Amino acid sequence: MMSSLNQLLVRDVETINKGLLKTFRDFEVPSKWFQLAEQHVLNGGKRIRPVLCIASCEMLGGRKDDVFQAALAVELLHNASLIHDDIIDRDRIRRGKPTIAAQYDDFTAMLVGDLLFSISFKVASRYYRDPRILEALSDAVFSMVNGGSLGLKLRSEIDVTEATYIELAEQKTAALFRAASVIGAVCAGAEQNKIDLMSRFGTTLGVAFQIKDDLLGLIGKEEETGKPVNSDLRNREKTLIAIHALNNARGNDEEILKRFFGRSKDDGIAPVRIKEIFERVGSVDYAIERSWSLINQAKSTIAGLPNNQSKDLLFHICDFAVTRTK
Repeated sequence: MMSSLNQLLVRDVETINKGLLKTFRDFEVPSKWFQLAEQHVLNGGKRIRPVLCIASCEMLGGRKDDVFQAALAVELLHNASLIHDDIIDRDRIRRGKPTIAAQYDDFTAMLVGDLLFSISFKVASRYYRDPRILEALSDAVFSMVNGGSLGLKLRSEIDVTEATYIELAEQKTAALFRAASVIGAVCAGAEQNKIDLMSRFGTTLGVAFQIKDDLLGLIGKEEETGKPVNSDLRNREKTLIAIHALNNARGNDEEILKRFFGRSKDDGIAPVRIKEIFERVGSVDYAIERSWSLINQAKSTIAGLPNNQSKDLLFHICDFAVTRTK
């Protein structure tokens, strides 16, 4: 079963990559920004969000052709957000290669990201008349902006709760998982109650995905993740791991964490020392357990929906979200 699901996933990813290439050929304009946008999108990526969009549609009785262009729009939107994230986080590596900001400058990167936002909505509006599809995409952008604003605010705060972290993850990372799931259901012609279930499913999956991202940013291998290590620590991000440690560390460990996360600049505390405290307090194990709990919750949300191969693929995506190494 697992082998066949992996084959389905690989098949869909290959189809999506071909669709993205065709999209750029259809829209091609002779500009530096467009060429950089194409390079960024086609330079790899897991394509989880468009696969999620397609599988959601097919599970509910729709066809791949009904949702394919919308799935491409979701992936284009995701890639636009990555470029902007790299600017905000000052990250220099993405998918194992220099970011656009690192190759050129923030201004160039910002324009390329904006161009991808435009292409995403252009694709969606060209192929779909149902206003709920554009609404889901625009809601995702609105949510990501709010999440980004909240994330920047939390960098300078110490007393951050787990509930606030979940709110941040729901607004930022989960926004496109939610949009992909909802759009898939809409393109399948599903009833509103099923669309609502898919919204909850995508949101919960997205939060679990973010927790795994936090873990990979801390204990992952750069040659596998394709991202710089310790980026979250450098930016004093209040990940679930950090929040758990801040709430549970005692004595000298607590003092070190509060001093480290209470400042925006280097204070001489080595990241390895912070990682040791995370391990000692049990924060890494807690994050792993929490991510699996959310995955089980996501699966439970759609347990009553039709049982078919596409549903199996959605469950496979759930497991992949928390077992991946990049």
